[in-house]
Amino acid sequence: MNGSSLAAWLVGHKESAFAALCTVVGGTFGLSKWLVSLKHANDGPGGARLTMDGTANSAALISSGGSIGNVIVGSNNVQTITTILPEQNVPLAKRPQSSPTGNEIRQKQASATKDLPLYLQEEARKKFLASFAGVEVAWLIRISEVRARDEHENVLIVEGRFGEETWGALIGFVLSGADCPKLKTINDGHRAFVEGKIRKIEQYGQIILDVSSIEIE
Repeated sequence: MNGSSLAAWLVGHKESAFAALCTVVGGTFGLSKWLVSLKHANDGPGGARLTMDGTANSAALISSGGSIGNVIVGSNNVQTITTILPEQNVPLAKRPQSSPTGNEIRQKQASATKDLPLYLQEEARKKFLASFAGVEVAWLIRISEVRARDEHENVLIVEGRFGEETWGALIGFVLSGADCPKLKTINDGHRAFVEGKIRKIEQYGQIILDVSSIEIE
C-alpha cells in the first residue's frame, strides 16, 4: 500500500484506526506502570526483595521492615494487598508465654490436694510438684532480689515473681554475674523474660529454673 492509498484508507476508517492506536498506547502505558511498580517494590525501604509464591499471576513482596504484600498481576490491573507482621522487637510484656504459667502451676498445686485427707496431702504434693521437672518455660517475671551466693560474688541468686502482679508465683534461679552483668545494676520490680526448664518446685511453692536465656528490659 503506497502513501496515498494509506492516507485514503485512514480517512475512510478513522474510527477503527483511532481505537487501535488507543489500545496500543494504553497497553504500553499499563505495562510500563507495572514494571516501574515492581522496580520500586524490589528497591523499597528495608531491603525489600521480590520472590515468587509459586503461582503464575502473583508475587510476594517480603520486606525486612515487617510487611508482606501480594502483587496480583491481572489482564487490566495491578493490585497490592499489604499485611502488617508483628515487630521484631516485641516489648517483654507482650511476648507470648508458655503454658502452664507460673500462676497456673500454683493454682493447680492448691487444687491437687485440697480434697485429700491431711495424712495423704504431703505425699500427693511431692508427686505433683515433681511432675513439672524438665518442663520448658518462656516466662515474663519481675525481679525482686539479686544477691551473691556465699563468697562467690560472680554467682548470683535471682528471685522474683511470675508476670506483672505482686502476688505472682515465686521464681528463682542462679546465673553467672559475668554472663549477665546487668543483673547487678537493676532495681526492684525490673522486668525480665526468661527461657529454660523447671528444675524443681519447692514445697513452699517457689519454682526453681535452669535458665538458658534471659532478656532484661
